[in-house]
Amino acid sequence: MVKILRALSYGIHFLLGLLLFGLGAVSIISDTPLRLEMLPWSGMELSRWLIYLGLAAVVCVTLAVLGIFRFLFPVWCLVTLILTVRGYFFSPYRFSGDDEFYWVLGFTSLLLLTFAASLTLFKAARAHPANELQRKRH
Repeated sequence: MVKILRALSYGIHFLLGLLLFGLGAVSIISDTPLRLEMLPWSGMELSRWLIYLGLAAVVCVTLAVLGIFRFLFPVWCLVTLILTVRGYFFSPYRFSGDDEFYWVLGFTSLLLLTFAASLTLFKAARAHPANELQRKRH
């Protein structure tokens, strides 16, 4: 079950990274500034940050899947959770209606679940066979 949740969190954050990168890239290519009030940036600076965040997501997920720098993935999950909670619930952002509020609540819950699933990487890293082999050598 844990492996399934972890795999789903990889997929969710990989897709989120592609979405962020795509939004930022289209905005820059079309020279159209974005307006996302829930994020702390605006204009073309927001577009650049979306590209950086999208690349960070793809890199963190890829490295975690490959077993390299696995600790970056939980950090990335925590950053997305903090940005979402801060942007939607602790900022001047106003929801356009109940539907949007429930959608954001569901998205935030999903990010919380992916963060919890990402924390299992720390347990998996200790139980990894390569780590056991290394301990036996010493």
